[in-house]
Formats: sequence, structure tokens, C-alpha cells
Amino acid sequence: MADGKIDFEVLRGLLDDDTAGPMERYGLVLPGKREAQLLAQTPTTATLEPDRENSRDWDTTQNVVIESDNLEVLKVLQRHYFGQIR
Repeated sequence: MADGKIDFEVLRGLLDDDTAGPMERYGLVLPGKREAQLLAQTPTTATLEPDRENSRDWDTTQNVVIESDNLEVLKVLQRHYFGQIR
């Protein structure tokens, strides 16, 4: 679900690998892809906290460095920045 809308293609893929769909002639198999998609749909309790002590020019800079697991950070940022990150 993205921005309150259901992505039926993702849902179909999560529910069953053998769901009828367009015939694919070639493909790339990524082990663990389905599990990663399921994990991406789980809610997160993570939060981002500024580290002002180790930051340089915290009050004037417009840059932020984030250290964390990519998936957890993306879950935290997704709601606020959906459609704005390029």
C-alpha cells in the first residue's frame, strides 16, 4: 500500500507465486525477494533522532547524514517524503 492506495500487482505477488499473470519469457530470479517485500510492508517503530553533539553547524546546515539499516530508514521517511525523493 502506498499513500493509501493498494498496489494490486504487489499484492498478487505477495499472496501467491503462481498467480496467473502475463507470461514472462525472461526474468531475473532474486532469492529472498518475496520475503523482502513482506518485510517492507511491516510497520516500523524506529525513529530518527538528531546527534547535535557530533553534528557540524547543526542550526545552519540543510544536510543530514543517516546511519541505519536502509529498509528501516526508508519506512520512517516514506510517509513524509513520498513522491519527493528523486
